[in-house]
Amino acid sequence: MIFRQFFDHVSSTYTYLLARRRGGEALLIDPVLEQSERYLKLLRELDLRLVRAVDTHCHADHITALGRLRDATRCVTVMGMHLRPALGAGLHGDAHFALGDAIAVADVQGAEPLRKINAIDYHLCCE
Repeated sequence: MIFRQFFDHVSSTYTYLLARRRGGEALLIDPVLEQSERYLKLLRELDLRLVRAVDTHCHADHITALGRLRDATRCVTVMGMHLRPALGAGLHGDAHFALGDAIAVADVQGAEPLRKINAIDYHLCCE
């Protein structure tokens, strides 16, 4: 299992990269726009294919990198259904999840707790 934690000092934001193995598929959680090149560089170094980029909650402290990562990697961007009212018209992910939903990444096995924010559980679901 590959697990990398990034920290953006300006916004005090943690971002997480998960993958099962080098050369496999990856999931990036709560990416910060200004750190996009850092994420893309690590994906290249580990020969990973980003398949999902996820925002778990609304971020008032930074601009999300979802659009930039989607453009660079063709990954699917994922946001919680609860974010729609906060984001306004025209701002949305490619896919949405609700309370209790799983985010699937084929290369990562097991159903492990991923993150718990604002009393909503998110799980990494693996096919």
